[in-house]
Amino acid sequence: MITSEELERERRRALSRLADLHRQWARRYGDVAPFNTEHASPGPRGTDYALHHVDASATAEQEEEFQRLAAEAMRPFQEMAEEYARQQRERGTAEPGNEARG
Repeated sequence: MITSEELERERRRALSRLADLHRQWARRYGDVAPFNTEHASPGPRGTDYALHHVDASATAEQEEEFQRLAAEAMRPFQEMAEEYARQQRERGTAEPGNEARG
């Protein structure tokens, strides 16, 4: 039986894996993806958006690679969340709004 605490721990681990994956992916492709200069100008409130955010245009192949790797990184949580939801349905304890995230 999976507890909600176990599910939450796995969710946090999965998001950490996803963040690590994104950092690695961005390092690998950040120097070759062009910077989107449309976001370089200050925003409506004079923000310094371009100093804190880089909008790079990855190729379709690079995007597909990231999506595949991201799905792999999230798979353990997704499987656990589906099992948790199944267990809750079987026990009849699933409450609207308390479903497992996924």
